[in-house]
Amino acid sequence: MRRLTALLVAVLGLLALLPGLALANDAVDAAVLGADVTILAVDDAPAGPEPAPRDAEDNPARDLGDYGDREIPFTWGAAWLLTALGFIGLMLILTIYRFRVAPPSKDRAST
Repeated sequence: MRRLTALLVAVLGLLALLPGLALANDAVDAAVLGADVTILAVDDAPAGPEPAPRDAEDNPARDLGDYGDREIPFTWGAAWLLTALGFIGLMLILTIYRFRVAPPSKDRAST
């Protein structure tokens, strides 16, 4: 049981440190690159023609782009799906670890 507890503490500790490491990396990048960054050109003009309204009759992307509004955005559903798959994977890994690295039972240890 100690191994499982140690594994859980290590995983949760790593997950707790990741946001701090990401912020520290951004701070270092900003400190290193901040003094030497030069913007060479600024162009506020649009890069192409104005897009046609999506419901215009002469817009060829109207049929190709499938602009039908959905009640639930795909990314919202994908986020829940990936979260559920992540938890299932974590539970599967912990279960495999528990049964493959389980300590010997007390009956077998006494003989």
